[in-house]
Amino acid sequence: MKTKAIVQLSRLIWVLFILYNECIIFWSSARRCNGTTSHDKRARFMLVGDPQMTDDRSYNRHAIIMFFTKYYSQLYMKRNYKYLTKTLHPTDVFIMGDLMDSGRDWNDEFYATEVARFRSIFPTDIDTYYMVGNHDIGFGNGVQKSLVDRFEQHFGPTSYVFEKYDYTFIVLDTVSLSSDDPTVRSRSSEVLSSLANNITTPRILFTHVPLHRLANQTCGPHRQERSKPTIRDGAGFQYQNLLLPSLSRQVLDTVQPIAVFSGDDHDYCKIVHQYRDDKAAVEITVPTFSMAQGLEYPGIMTLDIARDGQLSTRLCWLPSQIGLFLHYVYLLASTLLFLFIWHLYLYFSSKGQKAAITASSSLYQPVSNLDSLLPRHTNEMTYSRSLRRCMISYFCSILDIAWIPLMTYIICNLFF
Repeated sequence: MKTKAIVQLSRLIWVLFILYNECIIFWSSARRCNGTTSHDKRARFMLVGDPQMTDDRSYNRHAIIMFFTKYYSQLYMKRNYKYLTKTLHPTDVFIMGDLMDSGRDWNDEFYATEVARFRSIFPTDIDTYYMVGNHDIGFGNGVQKSLVDRFEQHFGPTSYVFEKYDYTFIVLDTVSLSSDDPTVRSRSSEVLSSLANNITTPRILFTHVPLHRLANQTCGPHRQERSKPTIRDGAGFQYQNLLLPSLSRQVLDTVQPIAVFSGDDHDYCKIVHQYRDDKAAVEITVPTFSMAQGLEYPGIMTLDIARDGQLSTRLCWLPSQIGLFLHYVYLLASTLLFLFIWHLYLYFSSKGQKAAITASSSLYQPVSNLDSLLPRHTNEMTYSRSLRRCMISYFCSILDIAWIPLMTYIICNLFF
């Protein structure tokens, strides 16, 4: 086998590997999520939890590292969203709060630029419903009315109700509803009060923060973090893992939902709430859509409504971006090692041939004093040059392989 053939084979392997890692794996993941599509499906909602778009304040890292963290987390969400919407053909999309990681901290001017970046990731050519989260406006008494107003200016009301497909969908801003300030909680309180004893169609509730539950209520077998089988009832600066028991009870008793969808926790969770003695509602917490929020495999949920009104849900895990990065590291190390071994083999083969030539030429005897004065190359000098040529050839092979995969990678990043 010649070096040229090895270079061409390596190029082919890298190009195919890049196409799979940058395109095919996301398309394949979306197709698996689609499953067997029913022709009786009337509507499909795609539920996107906690995109939490990475920004300059997300992590205390060097500027170069932050640039690539922002770039790849944005690219990851953009690719998945594109392939999912093209494959699943959702009629509606819910983006369930925490749209940005530090939205509550930015001034109005920079916030507007971040909104534009957000919309480049999640284009609105499908009916899209936005929810507000604690990373957008804060939580409870930390919520400022000005931040709520700014969010509503860009994304619409934080609490609202609409009827569609013979169901009533209730989006409740529970982060504001947890505030003691009446000016902050007034809009959410009005929406909640308007729902009392006025049920005409089955209700589905959407809340960013999950409802309170017993400490021993586990999330089920599909939760990724097996070491954390429940959502811990904790709170801190501008966050609370669960709504207060009193508020959760008030919401359930007033809304009387048949199903609840929440976010905030970043991992999947499914439990059942009992309320009003004889009623029950399943609550599903939708996993984060971001690769940068502590979950190896981000995910989405789909909510299908059949023509007969039956509801069905599906949990879809997305590719591990960290795993894809590691695959590149493994292939790079394998390529460099194989090329090194190959060129080392060529070096020792050449050395053996030259040693044989030197041995045969030692039979030569000078026939004159002039011959004995001619310069003679020692074996050490010859081998030194041969080793240098071997290393130069090694690095040239690396460059010969790299440029086509590199162009392929750039094209995939720009257009796919």
